[in-house]
Amino acid sequence: MNIYYYLQQLSKKDHLPNDLSTKPTIMMTHLSWKKGILSSSYVLFSGSSAIGVLKENTWSQSAEGMLNNKKYHFRTSGFFSPYTLITDLDSNTVVGKITYNAWRTKATIMYKNKVFEMSYQNMWNSKWMVFDREGMRLDYQGSSTKGSVSATGTDELLILAGLFISNYYWQTSIAIMVAVFVPMYVAMFT
Repeated sequence: MNIYYYLQQLSKKDHLPNDLSTKPTIMMTHLSWKKGILSSSYVLFSGSSAIGVLKENTWSQSAEGMLNNKKYHFRTSGFFSPYTLITDLDSNTVVGKITYNAWRTKATIMYKNKVFEMSYQNMWNSKWMVFDREGMRLDYQGSSTKGSVSATGTDELLILAGLFISNYYWQTSIAIMVAVFVPMYVAMFT
Protein backbone atom coordinates (compact mmCIF):
# COMPACT_ATOMS: atom_id res chain seq x y z
CA MET A 1 0.00 0.00 0.00
CA ASN A 2 1.29 3.45 -0.87
CA ILE A 3 2.45 5.18 2.32
CA TYR A 4 1.04 8.58 1.27
CA TYR A 5 -2.35 6.99 0.63
CA TYR A 6 -2.18 5.20 3.99
CA LEU A 7 -1.44 8.44 5.87
CA GLN A 8 -4.25 10.24 4.04
CA GLN A 9 -6.71 7.48 4.96
CA LEU A 10 -5.45 7.55 8.54
CA SER A 11 -5.90 11.30 8.72
CA LYS A 12 -9.54 10.96 7.64
CA LYS A 13 -10.16 8.18 10.14
CA ASP A 14 -8.43 9.81 13.11
CA HIS A 15 -9.43 13.42 12.27
CA LEU A 16 -5.86 14.43 11.52
CA PRO A 17 -5.15 17.32 9.14
CA ASN A 18 -5.77 16.27 5.52
CA ASP A 19 -2.88 18.05 3.80
CA LEU A 20 0.12 15.92 4.73
CA SER A 21 2.43 17.84 2.39
CA THR A 22 2.32 20.85 4.72
CA LYS A 23 3.32 18.93 7.82
CA PRO A 24 6.17 20.52 9.70
CA THR A 25 9.55 18.90 9.29
CA ILE A 26 11.14 17.61 12.43
CA MET A 27 12.34 20.69 14.27
CA MET A 28 11.66 19.33 17.70
CA THR A 29 13.69 16.50 19.08
CA HIS A 30 10.72 14.68 20.55
CA LEU A 31 8.42 12.38 18.55
CA SER A 32 5.85 9.80 19.57
CA TRP A 33 4.33 6.78 17.87
CA LYS A 34 1.17 4.73 18.13
CA LYS A 35 0.24 1.33 16.77
CA GLY A 36 -2.95 -0.65 17.27
CA ILE A 37 -2.58 -4.11 18.82
CA LEU A 38 -3.40 -5.92 15.57
CA SER A 39 -2.11 -3.16 13.29
CA SER A 40 0.98 -3.49 11.13
CA SER A 41 1.69 0.25 11.06
CA TYR A 42 3.39 2.61 13.45
CA VAL A 43 2.26 6.21 12.98
CA LEU A 44 4.81 8.82 14.06
CA PHE A 45 3.71 12.16 15.48
CA SER A 46 5.29 15.51 16.15
CA GLY A 47 2.92 16.89 18.75
CA SER A 48 -0.50 15.98 17.36
CA SER A 49 0.56 16.04 13.68
CA ALA A 50 1.15 12.74 11.88
CA ILE A 51 4.49 13.14 10.11
CA GLY A 52 5.41 9.57 9.27
CA VAL A 53 4.64 5.90 9.24
CA LEU A 54 6.49 2.59 9.49
CA LYS A 55 4.39 -0.13 7.87
CA GLU A 56 5.59 -3.69 8.23
CA ASN A 57 4.89 -6.48 5.78
CA THR A 58 4.99 -9.36 8.23
CA TRP A 59 5.10 -12.29 5.83
CA SER A 60 7.86 -10.83 3.67
CA GLN A 61 10.19 -9.64 6.45
CA SER A 62 10.11 -6.11 5.10
CA ALA A 63 8.74 -2.70 5.95
CA GLU A 64 8.28 0.68 4.34
CA GLY A 65 8.87 3.84 6.27
CA MET A 66 8.26 7.48 5.56
CA LEU A 67 9.20 10.42 7.73
CA ASN A 68 9.12 14.05 6.55
CA ASN A 69 8.54 12.85 2.98
CA LYS A 70 11.70 10.70 2.99
CA LYS A 71 10.81 7.13 2.06
CA TYR A 72 12.75 3.96 2.86
CA HIS A 73 12.32 0.23 2.39
CA PHE A 74 13.70 -2.24 4.97
CA ARG A 75 14.24 -5.86 3.79
CA THR A 76 15.54 -8.51 6.20
CA SER A 77 17.39 -11.60 4.95
CA GLY A 78 19.27 -14.44 6.58
CA PHE A 79 18.30 -16.82 9.35
CA PHE A 80 21.37 -17.52 11.48
CA SER A 81 23.04 -14.18 10.69
CA PRO A 82 20.14 -11.89 9.82
CA TYR A 83 20.71 -8.48 8.28
CA THR A 84 18.48 -5.76 6.86
CA LEU A 85 19.21 -3.68 3.78
CA ILE A 86 17.76 -0.16 3.75
CA THR A 87 16.82 1.29 0.37
CA ASP A 88 16.05 4.94 -0.32
CA LEU A 89 12.83 4.69 -2.35
CA ASP A 90 13.35 8.02 -4.13
CA SER A 91 16.73 7.04 -5.60
CA ASN A 92 16.16 3.24 -5.42
CA THR A 93 19.64 2.76 -3.95
CA VAL A 94 20.77 0.84 -0.89
CA VAL A 95 21.81 3.45 1.67
CA GLY A 96 22.29 1.39 4.82
CA LYS A 97 22.56 -2.01 6.45
CA ILE A 98 21.51 -3.31 9.86
CA THR A 99 23.17 -6.36 11.43
CA TYR A 100 21.84 -8.05 14.56
CA ASN A 101 23.66 -9.78 17.39
CA ALA A 102 22.81 -13.38 18.30
CA TRP A 103 21.19 -12.49 21.64
CA ARG A 104 18.77 -9.99 20.07
CA THR A 105 19.86 -7.19 22.39
CA LYS A 106 21.99 -5.05 20.08
CA ALA A 107 22.27 -4.09 16.44
CA THR A 108 24.66 -2.16 14.24
CA ILE A 109 23.48 0.32 11.62
CA MET A 110 25.90 1.20 8.84
CA TYR A 111 24.78 4.42 7.16
CA LYS A 112 26.58 7.35 5.48
CA ASN A 113 29.96 5.67 6.03
CA LYS A 114 29.32 5.74 9.79
CA VAL A 115 28.57 3.06 12.34
CA PHE A 116 25.63 3.53 14.72
CA GLU A 117 24.83 1.16 17.56
CA MET A 118 21.42 0.20 18.90
CA SER A 119 21.16 -1.31 22.37
CA TYR A 120 18.50 -1.84 24.98
CA GLN A 121 18.87 0.09 28.22
CA ASN A 122 16.81 -2.10 30.57
CA MET A 123 15.92 -5.76 30.98
CA TRP A 124 12.30 -5.25 29.85
CA ASN A 125 13.46 -3.86 26.48
CA SER A 126 11.21 -0.84 26.96
CA LYS A 127 14.10 1.64 26.67
CA TRP A 128 16.72 1.62 23.94
CA MET A 129 19.04 3.98 22.18
CA VAL A 130 20.73 4.50 18.83
CA PHE A 131 24.05 6.34 19.05
CA ASP A 132 27.42 6.91 17.44
CA ARG A 133 30.83 7.74 18.83
CA GLU A 134 30.50 11.40 17.82
CA GLY A 135 27.69 12.19 20.25
CA MET A 136 24.60 11.68 18.08
CA ARG A 137 21.98 9.93 20.19
CA LEU A 138 18.35 8.87 19.90
CA ASP A 139 16.61 7.70 23.08
CA TYR A 140 13.52 5.52 22.68
CA GLN A 141 11.00 4.54 25.32
CA GLY A 142 7.90 2.47 24.75
CA SER A 143 6.30 -0.80 23.78
CA SER A 144 5.07 -2.38 20.60
CA THR A 145 1.91 -0.21 20.71
CA LYS A 146 3.12 3.27 21.72
CA GLY A 147 6.19 5.19 22.69
CA SER A 148 8.44 8.16 22.09
CA VAL A 149 11.86 9.09 20.80
CA SER A 150 14.04 12.05 21.78
CA ALA A 151 16.96 12.86 19.53
CA THR A 152 20.04 15.04 19.43
CA GLY A 153 19.89 14.63 15.66
CA THR A 154 16.95 14.53 13.29
CA ASP A 155 18.00 11.98 10.70
CA GLU A 156 14.81 10.37 9.42
CA LEU A 157 16.45 7.08 8.47
CA LEU A 158 17.98 6.60 11.92
CA ILE A 159 14.69 7.41 13.67
CA LEU A 160 12.86 4.82 11.54
CA ALA A 161 15.70 2.29 11.86
CA GLY A 162 15.60 2.41 15.67
CA LEU A 163 11.88 1.68 15.63
CA PHE A 164 12.28 -1.00 12.93
CA ILE A 165 14.99 -2.85 14.91
CA SER A 166 12.94 -2.89 18.09
CA ASN A 167 9.88 -4.11 16.21
CA TYR A 168 12.01 -6.85 14.61
CA TYR A 169 13.18 -7.99 18.06
CA TRP A 170 9.62 -7.89 19.48
CA GLN A 171 8.41 -10.08 16.60
CA THR A 172 11.34 -12.47 17.04
CA SER A 173 10.62 -12.77 20.78
CA ILE A 174 6.96 -13.60 20.11
CA ALA A 175 7.96 -16.23 17.53
CA ILE A 176 10.37 -17.83 20.00
CA MET A 177 7.75 -17.87 22.78
CA VAL A 178 5.23 -19.51 20.45
CA ALA A 179 7.82 -22.08 19.34
CA VAL A 180 8.62 -22.93 22.98
CA PHE A 181 5.23 -22.72 24.69
CA VAL A 182 2.90 -24.24 22.09
CA PRO A 183 4.66 -27.64 22.18
CA MET A 184 4.70 -27.50 26.00
CA TYR A 185 0.99 -26.67 26.05
CA VAL A 186 0.21 -29.47 23.62
CA ALA A 187 2.31 -31.95 25.63
CA MET A 188 0.61 -31.01 28.91
CA PHE A 189 -2.96 -31.29 27.63
CA THR A 190 -2.79 -34.26 25.28
